[in-house]
Amino acid sequence: MNVLTIHRKFWKPLLLLALLVSGEGKTWGVEANANHPSLSSASVYAVSDDEFLPYEGIACKNGDFETNAAGEKRQHCFVWKYDYYVAPGTDVELKAPINEGNEIEYTAYWRWYDDTTFKGSDRIYTNASHGNKLGKKYYDAQGRSEGLFYHGTGIQKIYYSQLASVVYRVPNEKDWKGDVIAADASRYTDWANYTSTFREPTLSMRYKFHLHPAKELADTIMGAILKGNAYEDHGNITLAVMSVGSQNTKHALRLDLRDRTQYWCYPYNKKLWAGETDKSDFSTTEMYQAKSFTWAIHIYVNGEYYYKPIERNKTRLLDGVVLELQMGDVVGTYKNVKDNGDTYEVKNAEMGYEYAIVVYANNFNSTTESTLPQNQRYSCPVARFNCYFSEQSHPVLWESVSVHRTLQHLEDNYIKVGHITFDDYEGMNFDDPKQPYIEGRSDNNSWDKPLPWGESYYGFTYPQLKTRSNDGDYKWLGYSPMHGDYVLVKSANYGTASPGKNGFGTAVNNGYKWWYSYKPTDVLHDCTWYETNGKRHGYFLYVDAADEARPIASLKFEGVLCAGTTLIFTGAVANLTNSENSEPPQLLLKLYGVKYDDSNMAVSTQLIQTFSTGKFSTHDGGKKLGKWYQIFGKTFIAPNTNATDYKHFLVTIVNNCQNTNGADYAIDALRFYVANNQVEVLQQGDAEDLCEKKNGAYLKLRIDYAMLRSFMQFDKRDKPLFYRICDADGKPVNTEYPVDAVHSQHSVTDAAGNTSKYGSVLLRYMDSEDKSNLEADVYGYKYYILANHFFNLDPTRQYYVSVALPREIYDEETKTYRYEPGEWGNAGKPCSIYSKMINIQHQNFVVTSGNSETFGQAFAKCDATTVNVDMTVKLTIPDAVYGGYKKIDWKFDWLIGGEEKYLNDFKNNKTLEALQHFREVYPTATKYDYNMKGAIGDVIEKKADGTYYYTMSWMAHRYGTTFPDGVFTFEDALLLEALCNNMKGVTTPSDEHLLFYPIADSHFQQEFDMPAGGSVFTNVYFIPLAGTYKDPQTGVTYKICSDPIKGRLELSRETPLIYLGSPIVTYPDTWKTGAKYIRLGLGQLKDMKQGAALRIPLKGYRDAELSEDDSRHQLVIEEDNGSNQPLPRCVRLVSTNDPSVPKNKIAVLENRKGLTRYYGGKVGEVTEACGTLSNKSQFIDIDFSKNAESVTTTDAEGHETTTTVVNEVNFHEGYDYEFVLTYHDKDVKISIGDADTYCYAFTYFKLRIIPEYVAWTGAVPTNTNWNNDLNWRRASKEELFKTAGQNTDGYKDYGTDEPGVQQFPNSEKPDETPQAFVPMKFTKVVINPGTSAPYLGNYIVDQRMGIISNLLNPAFSEGTKDIAYDLMVKMEKNAEGCYECEPFYANTCKEVFFRTDRTDLPSGEGQMRNQHYLAYKRAWVDYAMTPNKWNLLAAPLHGVFAGDLYLPAKTGRQETEAFQPVTFDPSKGYSRTGYPLYQRNWNKTACRVITENGDDYSADVPFNVVSDTLVLSQWSHVYNDVTVPYEPGRAFSVCPRPISESQDKECAVLRLPKDDQSYTYYGENGTASSVVSPVLNRSLAGYLATTRTENDDPQTLNGHFEVALDDSKHVRNGYFLLGNPYMATLDMAQFFKGNPGLYRKYWFFENGELRALGGESDENSNVGTVGPMRGFFVKSKAGGNVQKVTFRASQCTTVFYAEGQSAQQSQKIRLTVSDIDGHQSLATVMAVANAKNGFVEDEDVETLFDTNIGETMPQLYTMAGQKAATINRTADLQNVPLGVQSPKDDMVTLTVEGAEALSQPLFLYDAVKKETTPLTAASRVSLKPNVAGRYFLTSQAVEQQAVQTTLRCYSMTPGTIVAATTPSDALTEIAVYDVHGRTLAVYGPDAPVYTFRQPSGVYLVTLNSREVPEGRTFKVLVR
Repeated sequence: MNVLTIHRKFWKPLLLLALLVSGEGKTWGVEANANHPSLSSASVYAVSDDEFLPYEGIACKNGDFETNAAGEKRQHCFVWKYDYYVAPGTDVELKAPINEGNEIEYTAYWRWYDDTTFKGSDRIYTNASHGNKLGKKYYDAQGRSEGLFYHGTGIQKIYYSQLASVVYRVPNEKDWKGDVIAADASRYTDWANYTSTFREPTLSMRYKFHLHPAKELADTIMGAILKGNAYEDHGNITLAVMSVGSQNTKHALRLDLRDRTQYWCYPYNKKLWAGETDKSDFSTTEMYQAKSFTWAIHIYVNGEYYYKPIERNKTRLLDGVVLELQMGDVVGTYKNVKDNGDTYEVKNAEMGYEYAIVVYANNFNSTTESTLPQNQRYSCPVARFNCYFSEQSHPVLWESVSVHRTLQHLEDNYIKVGHITFDDYEGMNFDDPKQPYIEGRSDNNSWDKPLPWGESYYGFTYPQLKTRSNDGDYKWLGYSPMHGDYVLVKSANYGTASPGKNGFGTAVNNGYKWWYSYKPTDVLHDCTWYETNGKRHGYFLYVDAADEARPIASLKFEGVLCAGTTLIFTGAVANLTNSENSEPPQLLLKLYGVKYDDSNMAVSTQLIQTFSTGKFSTHDGGKKLGKWYQIFGKTFIAPNTNATDYKHFLVTIVNNCQNTNGADYAIDALRFYVANNQVEVLQQGDAEDLCEKKNGAYLKLRIDYAMLRSFMQFDKRDKPLFYRICDADGKPVNTEYPVDAVHSQHSVTDAAGNTSKYGSVLLRYMDSEDKSNLEADVYGYKYYILANHFFNLDPTRQYYVSVALPREIYDEETKTYRYEPGEWGNAGKPCSIYSKMINIQHQNFVVTSGNSETFGQAFAKCDATTVNVDMTVKLTIPDAVYGGYKKIDWKFDWLIGGEEKYLNDFKNNKTLEALQHFREVYPTATKYDYNMKGAIGDVIEKKADGTYYYTMSWMAHRYGTTFPDGVFTFEDALLLEALCNNMKGVTTPSDEHLLFYPIADSHFQQEFDMPAGGSVFTNVYFIPLAGTYKDPQTGVTYKICSDPIKGRLELSRETPLIYLGSPIVTYPDTWKTGAKYIRLGLGQLKDMKQGAALRIPLKGYRDAELSEDDSRHQLVIEEDNGSNQPLPRCVRLVSTNDPSVPKNKIAVLENRKGLTRYYGGKVGEVTEACGTLSNKSQFIDIDFSKNAESVTTTDAEGHETTTTVVNEVNFHEGYDYEFVLTYHDKDVKISIGDADTYCYAFTYFKLRIIPEYVAWTGAVPTNTNWNNDLNWRRASKEELFKTAGQNTDGYKDYGTDEPGVQQFPNSEKPDETPQAFVPMKFTKVVINPGTSAPYLGNYIVDQRMGIISNLLNPAFSEGTKDIAYDLMVKMEKNAEGCYECEPFYANTCKEVFFRTDRTDLPSGEGQMRNQHYLAYKRAWVDYAMTPNKWNLLAAPLHGVFAGDLYLPAKTGRQETEAFQPVTFDPSKGYSRTGYPLYQRNWNKTACRVITENGDDYSADVPFNVVSDTLVLSQWSHVYNDVTVPYEPGRAFSVCPRPISESQDKECAVLRLPKDDQSYTYYGENGTASSVVSPVLNRSLAGYLATTRTENDDPQTLNGHFEVALDDSKHVRNGYFLLGNPYMATLDMAQFFKGNPGLYRKYWFFENGELRALGGESDENSNVGTVGPMRGFFVKSKAGGNVQKVTFRASQCTTVFYAEGQSAQQSQKIRLTVSDIDGHQSLATVMAVANAKNGFVEDEDVETLFDTNIGETMPQLYTMAGQKAATINRTADLQNVPLGVQSPKDDMVTLTVEGAEALSQPLFLYDAVKKETTPLTAASRVSLKPNVAGRYFLTSQAVEQQAVQTTLRCYSMTPGTIVAATTPSDALTEIAVYDVHGRTLAVYGPDAPVYTFRQPSGVYLVTLNSREVPEGRTFKVLVR
């Protein structure tokens, strides 16, 4: 083909010529329309000579573009999408969101184009006759239009007709599927004009207009209604109100589409949406466009639905897509939806009650309603909002929030899963802002980088483009947002950083417009500034919001949320509009569940919960401008949200303002909390537990009432709910439970004979009868009180409340139902019912002054001689209303100093009692003045009885009263006087004196002498004044006791200070010296002791004058030896929890000659190069090889001897070692006594030695976080199989091999206990069987600091507190030979070993959830297999082959040293024949048998018959092909066959991976042949299934694993064999949800026997679990084309379900047959109402007659219609055929479980013997196998269904048909027909069962009996 090439400079003239010559009235890219002449004429513009160039924008790197499929590029920017539903052949105006005629809009640049091609669209037009300015045209190099353009600075006020709209011509085509048009807009003029090219500017926003056929919406609306849903299901919305009286609070409810005209519906023939709907309720031949909306409230009362339309302006027909809902709208008269005249009156809105608002789209409005005939008026439901009002959730000024809304309360009682502070982006800092913006300055007020593109849907204000912002008349707007923009700033109206401009004006330098104020006094800082008391500045987001529900910001998290989970949203919002009357802030916080594909793209989302703040100005007190308000919402996840289907969640903060006339506001400090625990525990403030210190507490246990009733599933019967209190280990506590009319106490004895108690409470079916046990919380939610009782509990331990739902059991004798506890709840089962851990609270204190809440601090300058203690405390008491504890203002008497023995004396010698007596009489006295003698005469007089007392005159003078008899006695006064005398001459606190200050105050201030040595830690005892406290908010009264509360007080000099750690990390305020912990390995430390330096990063320092800026003095790291002589740069060991370190190896802090320093314990030196620190210092190097020092001793005669002492410390794994650096300011000296010296200071740090081998313990109750130190311990030699002869590294067990240190934690000596600590990159990890599985999470990284900011795992288990601030020593030394540090890394180890030593699955192997998040180099697994039985296994690792399955012949258990390579070496005892492992495969052709001479043949088994009655699983022959790959996700069958007595007969253990590169084949006699396999492809060998490449970043993986089904389906039977690819238990209910093409049933091996579970159609029902490394069979749905199965990590669970539990009410019979060898087979029959008696795929599970096990053991089945079934759901238990297939004809024994639960007895009918045998739990019935039609189950347990009969007909054995009825009935006639209806045979048996022969084929068999004379016909396939 010849191609004509035209040079670019000629194509435009040629094009114009072509257009003119054609005469078709077309311009370039635009089609004329005769019906719309204005459009065609308006489209003619001059064609530009310029080519359009896309631009990355100022925020992106060069070349960073968005690209489409064709490779076209466009700029990244924020995007907002609109959906338009349009009729064919119409024109529709596409409008961008602007405020018509406003200056504060994007006016610099607009471009409209096709969103798919990134080119111009020939379907969009402009309207030039109305002033449209989109006349500029640009083209690409190929001459294609780039769209409709405008750019310039001439437009000041924007109008839709100018820039912000185009007209789209909808094709009049039936098959048109839709289109997408994009509009790019910008406020900036940073475009570039080059020769013949135009480069676009930085974009502000991109608007996408998705156009769809109107019919698509009508179909979607109808489809949603047919499924019982709404097209727009806005879910559950919690509406914030202050109280029930807040009738005027407004909440905007908004439909999704932009206006009414977008809604298209089919006529809906029902008046209201109530009851079931089918397709006949719609008229689908036509559709209509909505003319109005009706918003109607629906409520559910006493089993009936009622409704009430909402009216505005006296009409229910509303035009807009937004409704402002007020609480008063729900009040009024409701009509029954049945229109039966029944009404219901709502007098007041009820908190927490569901008001469902349904929106109907009408085909009429208020004008046309009366003119349309009734039968032509339609109202179709299009949206639903389930609204709940919540009290005390309204916006409140931040400084006025109540206790339950404080951050402290939320942090103490809930789990924070995410936060948005706008402070943690890379490059940000906490500096005080000095100017608005100067590029490169760190103290800018405005941040210059946008949020990540997907986190907001607003345009960003770029401060660096301030001068290029087209602001119109608002020349000073450069740093401030326009409509639809946001900006990140540190402050508003703050000095020179962010001064404001008031009103209109000319350009000024600052470029800020603060609408709310321009006054410097109205400054607004970000929330970080307020939370840190002005120490740090973060950022807040300031938005000029659009008039639509557009998300502003978002956060993601991973977790498990359940029905009943508590959700709490909180944040800060400030109204920055110019008037209280302008549009105020209004926000929505939305929680979505999200599912992602393999590329981590969201493929589906579901709205789970919404919280609405409401319109600020309509809340009481919500009108203040420029002030931070706290927004707050507490709600629960409703049962109907399917939250458990999701593991990934998204929270979005959505603007909900209705217009842009205002809507300027700031947001910050957004936090999201959850609590899966559904039981609240509130400790009551009662004297019996708080004051008398009894072991226990009054606890109120309560649970949300609405959630509870949904869990109970009442069926018109009252039911008990069971509860108990457990310790942290899950053991029930033996305490007493309440007993009354509704409460009961029970006891149970376990197998070991231990008896425990539990309680129950009776809930009523009629909820009105529960009212006496209900109460409302502060939000108005109803709670049910389980108990309000004193429980005997140890206050030093932790507990939780466990709840069990009732399990129903029918009692045959009493003919009644009884109940027992079902599954008890605990945190290991997140969606069970339990409480958080309970800590019994007693009175305590919190310090409210200083940096620490736990101890007081007093500092003085380095040269000061005194120190002022200024300390304020509050009393903490249990919070009986909100839980946890609360801080209250209270008065104290104070004791300062003194060891605890002094306090004991104070209490035991009645001094405390004397003080209590004094306070009873003189509660307000602020001192105890005993020195009054001589001022008014004698103080003491002698009484007649010889005792002394104070004179009345003295008492009256001193206190204004006298001693009341029996209260404050003379003896009391003497005790207090003695206490005061002890203070004489004491000028500073110490452990030697108890200083008494009876000041009755929470504030203590006293000046003391500076302690010798410059610092002291001493005790302080707070003695509350006894009394009662009444909470002013709740009215609850608490009794306060005068028991002393111990605290600590630090007095010290403010010295220079070295801050260790990263310069960009902000460490916790309580970490005064920066980083505290450095983690490393013992091998690294040993290398350091040989001279390799440890390099610790230096965050900074301050000098003696407390300066931290560039003018600070240098610091010198050295000590004073006491003679004003410097000592070397010593590093000294000051403490350790290692009990083996002698005390003489540890430095001692002593004061010698007035100088306090550390003596002894030297372990190293700071290198000379790092000995002096300056502003340029970045690190400190420590040399641990220099541990020698000179020590001078003096003998008794005064002779001094100097020796060199080498302080050799033997460090151990798992212990802490704390070191100190001593240093001083180089330029500042102080005087101590007669000497001048430097002001010395100390910085401490700890080395944490991480063991090389660790074992996961899961020892922290309810915690499964990998990154929690307490979940680990040092591994033992036994766990590592390090025995004699196989301990390659000489590993030692502590305590036995190395005395003096401990191998395991010891609760008796917690201070000397090793704690293994979280693994590092060198650590090898053992996951033992029987422990709770570690659950890894996707952590969040703080981009600003470069450290992890959130370590929560999906179970909301927390990592070690503040572990993210720890430093980790790098694995390798740098080029200088130093070990550098790096930030903490999570979810890491070198290798991981999943141990197993048992076959009692699934707890027989170590497990791990979310394994894809693990960073590691190799994984090892042990398989436990049952010998002499076939084991269905799956490989969890890559690179596994059949040849890898070999064992040590001696034992059959792989017990070689862990983490060592395993290869086949006969000299080490490996043998293919000595302990053979027989293998079979499900694949037809993949497996071969290799002969000794190298020949091979297929291992496939020929089998050609498939029956509708029998389903046969068919395996290959056993084979020896070592090259067969065993890939993850697939399964294979293995049978270990021990052949000698020494070999383990109970459990064979196989280890993978193997390191063999090829294998030699062996003969039957065990000798090697000459045949060697090819080299095996070991790619990724040793990596878990979810690892894709060796260089994967685990945090980017999603854990998905796909298996193509072609290879795992046997070609002749259609069943699929899969394997669990995870090292975690697979929850099959979740697996089937993720694979809807499969039937919800599966088959698996258990102890070598085939089992089956499933068949339940309810997708939420439990269908059991599959353990790690185990295989299972599944079946594709009929007609399905399932190409692959997808495994997702979210399908895993930590809970093992042994058997599926039906969601339907059923009566389950479990049948078991056993042969003489002990082999067993199980089958289940369930009588389920509405089930079918025939075989139904969604009800029944067919029996899989497995040829593996069929060789050795029986298989039991019942008949479900024509198919043998393992699980048979039937409408009744009448005449259910039962049989046994077995390789032998020996009798088998049948046993039964569950028969007692039936309402009628169960029998077995033997048709041969004509005998009926009752079946009970005690029954043992012998059955003959391999006979069909002999045995039948029968009972009257469930009423027989009218449409079904007792007749049965089937074929189980070849050539045989069985016909049967019940034993009481008789078959009268049997007629057999072929498929053409010809009669083949007729029988008249007159018997219940009749068996007859028939050749193979398909037959129709009609049965008639006496009880069923009308007969029934069956289709039967005979083999």
